[in-house]
Amino acid sequence: IVEAADLPEGQGDQEIDLMEFRVLLLNLELDCPEEQSARLFGMIDSDGSGSISVSELKAKLRESDAISTMYSESLQNVGLTVAASLVLAAGLAVAKGPSAGLDFFTAYVVEDSLSVDNLFVFLLLFKFFKIPPALQNYCLNLGIYGAVILRGAFIFVGLAAVKSFQPLLLFFA
Repeated sequence: IVEAADLPEGQGDQEIDLMEFRVLLLNLELDCPEEQSARLFGMIDSDGSGSISVSELKAKLRESDAISTMYSESLQNVGLTVAASLVLAAGLAVAKGPSAGLDFFTAYVVEDSLSVDNLFVFLLLFKFFKIPPALQNYCLNLGIYGAVILRGAFIFVGLAAVKSFQPLLLFFA
């Protein structure tokens, strides 16, 4: 919040007025008409002083249930994907044996665990290059498309290399 409000470092408890609050909303890319931003500012400014501190803003945000709603939605999404993978693992266990189902679920858990570190890398890259939140989803989709295309290209190049060096590979095998 301090960075988005363009406040100096170390002054996280600085007071901001309505105009600075509107700048904060614009920096956060929250398109809000003036009357709505004034109403929102009035809801946060509980003492009616015409200014709010950043700590007061953070406290009101925590009290608003916005964060707990976000967490509950995230946990619900994770639960649904894990449940779907368990159903698929059970189907594989029935169709191909328990080993195949266990292998699938183990691979799912490993991949899911490894993807968490990618989130930190994405966050660091977005922060370093100052990618606005509205463009982050677009950037992630470009990365996914690029990864699929490059993965396919490398698979086919690898297959061609194996085929052309097959006699040599048989010698080393």
